[in-house]
Amino acid sequence: MTLDTHNGVKVYTPTALKLYDWWVLNISNRYAWRCDTDKYLLPHFKNNLGENHMDIGVGTGFYLKRALANINKIALTDLNINSLDYAKKNIVDDKLTYCLQHDIYHKFPNEFNSSFDSISLFYLLHCLPGTMEGKKKVIENISKILTEQGVLY
Repeated sequence: MTLDTHNGVKVYTPTALKLYDWWVLNISNRYAWRCDTDKYLLPHFKNNLGENHMDIGVGTGFYLKRALANINKIALTDLNINSLDYAKKNIVDDKLTYCLQHDIYHKFPNEFNSSFDSISLFYLLHCLPGTMEGKKKVIENISKILTEQGVLY
């Protein structure tokens, strides 16, 4: 079965990204999920960061922007170029090591193997097509680019 991964990223237009943080981080997190962004999610994001971090499914870069002081190197990965462009606006060039447009159902380039101390996937898995069983491939691909002690969250 071939998965249409590009269909899921179409909604993330420049206009939609301007509204994304307000809707997802304020309304959806607080009222639908009852999981406050500032009280729970941002501390969780910061507490699991490594010095060499990859954010997959970058959205607007909200969490990265608020954690820049805790990261030495940042790699951005997303299938949507609009999200990558939006997120990288807030990251200083000396910290940004990669900005990769990539379908995570496919293997990462070999140069990334065992490279990252931490990888975040906030708001990503539920957006991917397929079953949870099929999404195991994504976790397998990501696990190869984590260091031995790396954290995926």
